[in-house]
Amino acid sequence: MRNKNIIQLWMDNDKKLPFPVRRNTWKKDHYAVITRVKVSKWPYGEVNGIYHFNGEPKTETPETISSAGCYQWDFADFNDFQKPVYQGKQKPIRLYYKNDGFDFGRYFNKVSHTSISTIKEVFISNPGYIKWCIENVDHFCLFPEDLNELNPTDPQMRIGRKFRKINHQKYEKLTHKTSKNQK
Repeated sequence: MRNKNIIQLWMDNDKKLPFPVRRNTWKKDHYAVITRVKVSKWPYGEVNGIYHFNGEPKTETPETISSAGCYQWDFADFNDFQKPVYQGKQKPIRLYYKNDGFDFGRYFNKVSHTSISTIKEVFISNPGYIKWCIENVDHFCLFPEDLNELNPTDPQMRIGRKFRKINHQKYEKLTHKTSKNQK
């Protein structure tokens, strides 16, 4: 695939924000999450986002992405990201249902604090992201019955045993904690 500039990638992403990009000279754990695009003269303009180095955000607030107009960018794959290492208190496991929206990540609008898509919609359009969440987001647990209901018959889109096992382990932890608290 020919590399593009960030504004072209934004168009390829149906103008959806945020989205991760990587410059072709960067290591896999270096990327930027694009949060704002303002086109001045196609295909150039101002691009803001948060740089991540070694999988960690450089800042909490977006900044201007330098060289956004150069043709050395591509989408960063969520599978390339390292599993986050939590320091301090870890988020508790949360049970998500198929009609819930995301409160983190690619399908969450950090500006308006609203979900862009439901889990069911993302499952249909991007099942790889659901797999990534199950494996890499420690607090993400999909309700097992919804996982079974959503899981398609197409083997390439199915959530396999590995991911089902991880999800089940989280569900067991969650329900075990809940039953302990009720005693």
